[in-house]
Amino acid sequence: MQNTKRYRDLTVMDLGEKSLVFSCDTSSSSGEKPSDYLNVSPELTARYCLRVALLELLAVNTNPTMTFNLIGNEINPTGQAMLEGIQSELDLAGYPEILQNGSTEENMPTSMTSVSVLLVGEVLNKEILIQRAEADNLVIQIGRRSVGPEVLEFEDKMIQYEDVKQLRDISAVREIVPVGSRGILYEAETLAECNNLKFELEENLIGNSDLIKSAGPATTVLVAVEKSIADTLLERFKEKEARVIGRLV
Repeated sequence: MQNTKRYRDLTVMDLGEKSLVFSCDTSSSSGEKPSDYLNVSPELTARYCLRVALLELLAVNTNPTMTFNLIGNEINPTGQAMLEGIQSELDLAGYPEILQNGSTEENMPTSMTSVSVLLVGEVLNKEILIQRAEADNLVIQIGRRSVGPEVLEFEDKMIQYEDVKQLRDISAVREIVPVGSRGILYEAETLAECNNLKFELEENLIGNSDLIKSAGPATTVLVAVEKSIADTLLERFKEKEARVIGRLV
């Protein structure tokens, strides 16, 4: 379709003055079933799954209008627990009443926890934050990169919804990119490529293995910013371990 395009992990459907933006995520093997790798509550698994897709929308200045919850387990007790987790996360993010739909697995027994979400949001085209980054923008990482058990240990240091909402209201912030399983370096290079630029890594970070590890449920974001605002952001988000990782050229 000519009016639909992919931008990083998002699908954007241009409707004229507005666009629909679609984001999704999936999580498996984290729960309380016998074949799960990580033993956590189904509520938490679903919360973090929704979190990834929701941060993707918020990062491009899009508010969610509906969510489709695809649960690969039985409705009781696992599915019900997941739906409660999803509602709790929507409450936390400030979207308690958006439309929800979905499906569960009632035909086959399951031994591993699995959930996927598809979020749909709406935004004015003049306000969407995509392809706004420019040459000489600095790229700042905000939030500690964590995955697996680290997420629970460093939960207070990961990026939060209110952080992203604050960032997108700053005119000198050109783009915001949540980081997931592909890692920081991949997302920085993709950000540059999407804007027909190149990413230049800080010399002191060359060879740093932390940059290629998974960031789990979008525990950190990359922010392309004008140099004039960099010091202010580093100070404001120092508790979230903010640091400059490079620049766009």
